[in-house]
Amino acid sequence: MTKNENLTAWVIELIDNFLARSPLNNLQNQGKDPAWEEVLVGFASGADPLFQEFKEYIGPFTTMKATAAACARWVCPVNPASR
Repeated sequence: MTKNENLTAWVIELIDNFLARSPLNNLQNQGKDPAWEEVLVGFASGADPLFQEFKEYIGPFTTMKATAAACARWVCPVNPASR
């Protein structure tokens, strides 16, 4: 299994575990029914021009990959040695 495949599996497992175990995943009704059961997880290149089109349709407040990546590094710095 490649490093990307491992990372993909880890992200999907993280999301699945959250949905299965988090008390936040509920409709806030008497039965505490889950808001989300299974999800479809996909990945795309942030360089895809389609994302720029989304920004044009949705609005300038939409975060693009470069902005999100910069914020993520600020919140959770990447250790180059761990790559």
